[in-house]
Amino acid sequence: MDKKQKLQFLIDQQQIAINELRKTKESYQSYSDLDEGSTLDPGDFSHQTVAKEQQLRLEQQLSRAENDLVLLEKYAGEKFDKVQTGALIETDSDWFLTGISLGGYDNSKTDIYCISNDSPAFETLIGKKVGDEFSLGKYDYKIKAIG
Repeated sequence: MDKKQKLQFLIDQQQIAINELRKTKESYQSYSDLDEGSTLDPGDFSHQTVAKEQQLRLEQQLSRAENDLVLLEKYAGEKFDKVQTGALIETDSDWFLTGISLGGYDNSKTDIYCISNDSPAFETLIGKKVGDEFSLGKYDYKIKAIG
């Protein structure tokens, strides 16, 4: 199991997402910061309001993404012998990271699925050890390693 390599892949992907969120937020910020002298008609003010609302949503998403990056970096330094928050689970076909909800990523020939602590999948996995089996949806897995 190469936990460091798998988590570095996720860290890199998260950093890309953060950079994209920052760029998008900045473009909305520049549009929402129009001053009265720059507006052409009253409709500009409504567009400015929409842009400001979108900018605020993006700031929240950016904050969550940055917090998730901190968690990924923290998980990279931890080792587990059973499934708990922050564990990276290698199965016979896929990988799972618990404690964070980033969706799934395709890394070479293996998929990595990130599972939130609030999800039913986490409840299925918690406490499992190497050699244990579990089912998620229509798929069955056997745990080969936990890191």
